[in-house]
Amino acid sequence: MAVEVTRVLKENNISGFHFQDESKRYYTKNSLAAQVLGFVGTDDKGLEGVEASLDKLIKGKETKKGIFFDARGNLMGESGMNAVQGPKMNTVYLTLDSNMQFILEKSLDEAIAKTHAISAAAILMNPHTGEILGMASRPTFDPNHFAKYSSKEYLNRGVGIIYEPGSVFKPIIGCAGLMEHVITPTTPFYDSGTLDVGGRLIKNWDDKGMGNITFTDVIKFSINTGMAHLGLTLGGEKENEYAKKFGFGTVTGSDVPGEEAGILYNPEDMVKSDVATMAIGQGIAVSPLQMLNAICAIANGGELLKPFIVKQVVAPSGEVIKEGHKEVVRRVITEEVAEQMRIMMEKEVSEGGGKTAQIKGYKIAGKTGTAEKLAEGGGYAEGVYIASFVGFVPADNPDYAMLVVLDSPQGAFYGSQVAAPIFRDILQQILVAKGIQPSDATGLPSVESIVFHDKGENNLPQMTILDNGRVKIPNFAGLNMRQVAELIQQGRLALVPHGSGISFKQTPEPGTILNNDDVVNVWFK
Repeated sequence: MAVEVTRVLKENNISGFHFQDESKRYYTKNSLAAQVLGFVGTDDKGLEGVEASLDKLIKGKETKKGIFFDARGNLMGESGMNAVQGPKMNTVYLTLDSNMQFILEKSLDEAIAKTHAISAAAILMNPHTGEILGMASRPTFDPNHFAKYSSKEYLNRGVGIIYEPGSVFKPIIGCAGLMEHVITPTTPFYDSGTLDVGGRLIKNWDDKGMGNITFTDVIKFSINTGMAHLGLTLGGEKENEYAKKFGFGTVTGSDVPGEEAGILYNPEDMVKSDVATMAIGQGIAVSPLQMLNAICAIANGGELLKPFIVKQVVAPSGEVIKEGHKEVVRRVITEEVAEQMRIMMEKEVSEGGGKTAQIKGYKIAGKTGTAEKLAEGGGYAEGVYIASFVGFVPADNPDYAMLVVLDSPQGAFYGSQVAAPIFRDILQQILVAKGIQPSDATGLPSVESIVFHDKGENNLPQMTILDNGRVKIPNFAGLNMRQVAELIQQGRLALVPHGSGISFKQTPEPGTILNNDDVVNVWFK
């Protein structure tokens, strides 16, 4: 366009016009991590996400330069030969892993298509450091064309919404009971299926009772009556005390902009039924990041950490002017209590209500959640639910902790039915992509095993690394998932596996030359 306009100006001998270069922010991965990144407006001001929160650190400086013309309007001297170049600015590095972020977002798209939920969020964290490795929100937008979207798409649902957590909150009250020595994992309960509390009838999800059980069974099978009994034993003051210790009722203090603080009870205003229902995650409101961060305290041995998403801000000189790091807010439970709860949460996945989150060979700890959705005018929206699943892997020494939340899924709505399978599918892809080996390989194919066409370990295809750092991918057909994952890692690519078993299809095709972090889809059966 500029060339054409210049030609018209010259042909018509029109003077007094010139071009001025302006910078524009481009988001090369389009909608990936859109709510986290935010965008820059037309006046070069960060308007959403980290673009807004770090605006003062990363915004360019205005520069002035004299431009001289001769009597005929031609540029003279240095101004006619050199374009104006602004000074280099600071560079921001986030803790997000682009491969994990891609997996989270792709999985949420598939989940919404399947469940017809109106929105969704997923967060992945390192429970030992507080690093946020992935944070996805749906609906989403393309920050390159932000003006086409509304604030609904801009909202980072990982921090910007609050909701009743439901049963995913039970491990928090469970830890309170263990810390106060009113229960142990083997404390006996009698579950009749219902419990009348001040005229309010608390029921289990299936309206059935399990009879004589232990507190481990209460967590494993998400027994509402047992949790309500524990809540009444603790009392409202202790429930709220531990909820605050775990970070509820206030923002986490992370550097993710837009955090909501959530809502807790005033213990003085609680009636008996409030005390019982708080123990099952009702009557309070939390943000997804609060909920996951609290579970991370169980996963890491009892320390509540401050989550962070900004890894470094580096000046053009190379000086690090801001750096994220592990920050312990406080110890909330003992290592012994944390271990007891991890074991109970692992049993929920291996033996109880969270079986749909199982991945063969891996020990996963988790908790399902299904909560009635709060109505805008107060009370609950009839027949509308928030389904969620939170967990970590490996259960005994976790590398990753993750939360998946679905708002108003249609048809099946229990967390075990809709959120746990999504958790499983996301986690399986991440474990494969990062080469995390199973703790129990019984029944799993080994890397050395012979597969299709007598393809043995000495005849495996090779990833060709080119001189420019790019890679040429081989034909993965006939390889098992672990073999494919090892080759993908060699090429520093991102694997998105589909199914399980032996590879039979891939995109891009064999022989394609790719850049680091490019995605390779491989189908197994």
